[in-house]
Amino acid sequence: MPDESGMVKRGLLLLGMVGILAVAVLLILFRNRAPATPKVETPPEVLIGALIAPGAGFPMSINWVALQALGANLPSAPGWEIRYTATRVLAHRGSPKTPLPILCEMLDADQQQRNFRSRLPDGRLIADEAAAYHEILIALKAVGEWRKKSTSVMADHPEMVKLRAAIEKLTGSPNNVVRARAREVMLTMDPRT
Repeated sequence: MPDESGMVKRGLLLLGMVGILAVAVLLILFRNRAPATPKVETPPEVLIGALIAPGAGFPMSINWVALQALGANLPSAPGWEIRYTATRVLAHRGSPKTPLPILCEMLDADQQQRNFRSRLPDGRLIADEAAAYHEILIALKAVGEWRKKSTSVMADHPEMVKLRAAIEKLTGSPNNVVRARAREVMLTMDPRT
């Protein structure tokens, strides 16, 4: 009998340690992590108000610095979703009519973060990075398909040079998936590299 009580004590001790370990693991998994600080941008409405300098004639009445900052903070022109879809379809088909400037825009990470924004409850605009990177991945896939099926554009064509530069810029992306996919597409752009 004394042997059994020692075994029971050891079993209870082991059960308690497993319980403590399980609680520790659950606390680690479900702890409230502080989210990364989102990139907050100045809303275009604020920049528009800074465009006009009162009391001056035409060239001096426009705040050219604010105008440049406004252009850098605006999303693509209305209808960009439709243009992107049409470009993607043309690229997947290998069409020679695929608009390369739109493909370059689709691969611009900064532009995509301006296109995909969310408004916080306090009114601030933040970039939806997941949606922006998803759009870039779709564009990279479209470029890869287009290069497999189309040979109509020469490698030294100016728009092709810009497209290659946009993809090369993505090879340094902070997103691992985008970076890896961009490297794969770069190989289809110029197999010698």
